[in-house]
Amino acid sequence: MKRIRCFVFCLVLMGCLIGVISTASAVEDNKTKVIFTPSVSKEIFSLKKGDTEFFPIRKVMECMGEKVIWNNGAKEIKTEYHDYNGDAIVIRFKPGEKQYLKNGEGVKLAEEAIVREGKAGNEVYVPESFFSELLNIELVFES
Repeated sequence: MKRIRCFVFCLVLMGCLIGVISTASAVEDNKTKVIFTPSVSKEIFSLKKGDTEFFPIRKVMECMGEKVIWNNGAKEIKTEYHDYNGDAIVIRFKPGEKQYLKNGEGVKLAEEAIVREGKAGNEVYVPESFFSELLNIELVFES
């Protein structure tokens, strides 16, 4: 198990070092832009539900060097994002619910996270507003 974790960590680190993903300070709306290069963009598949686009939280957050933890007892996901100042934003939520906890405070989004069966088991997809409203970042996928 340690070897697998080490291998995954090394892959993420190598990808970041060779420019697979880059971050830059944002434009006038004070959002941080996270830019995924084409080699990563083709690996992150989004889902569309009505007018809302959903992204796989684990893949996106891990590409940014962050962790996503599943608490089986509470049926809850926890992720922590470090902004450009180094400040941590901790988000907790349960798939299927519109209520999210941001640093312990309740925030309601228009859409709930959804679960889809993937190749390696279930994948949780969060609405774009998860990133824009809760983390204050804009995802940019280059093609």
